[in-house]
Amino acid sequence: MDIAYHLRSERLHLEAFDPAATAEVLDVLRSDQNRLARYMPFAVEIPSHAKQADVFTGFRAGFVDKNYFFFIRERSTERFLGGCGLHPEAGPLGRVSGYWLREDAVGQGYASEALTMLCHLAFHQEGVDRVELHIEPDNDPSIAVGERLGFTKEALLRRRFPWPNEAPRDVLVFTLFRSEFDRLPLSEFKMERFDSSDAPLL
Repeated sequence: MDIAYHLRSERLHLEAFDPAATAEVLDVLRSDQNRLARYMPFAVEIPSHAKQADVFTGFRAGFVDKNYFFFIRERSTERFLGGCGLHPEAGPLGRVSGYWLREDAVGQGYASEALTMLCHLAFHQEGVDRVELHIEPDNDPSIAVGERLGFTKEALLRRRFPWPNEAPRDVLVFTLFRSEFDRLPLSEFKMERFDSSDAPLL
């Protein structure tokens, strides 16, 4: 199976994590740490440049195991907007997705568009039956993104999300099945896939 390291829509470029972008990402994490650290454990303690670069190298290597971490970039400028991912924790029939944005990128539809692209990847490249979102109960903006795209709240899982130096947190599980996705207008969303050398994939 060909692996997509780049996904492009009219507005966005989802790029596989690349250690060359470490300084750029750390600048955003430092400037927006107080807001991001409320829901993103990676922002609680900002690592050194070397440690973060090693993390990005490992995440990129994980693509061969269907564990996808992407930078979200504005396609026209390649400006870094945030991150998103599609992960195999839900087992062979599903994927778990997540997303975050820098503060000045919020409210412009970027998270919804990135999640739509990840759903296309899950259903059309990976061939899974469902995509899940695991969101803390008071994270209203992230919940709104999922509901806007047709995800259904299924369960509250208590003390399931590990957190640095704290007790595990509760999460809500939202699910979208491929049969539901195929009936939605977002199933017609246009995007292109590219391999690790940025060559187009059919």
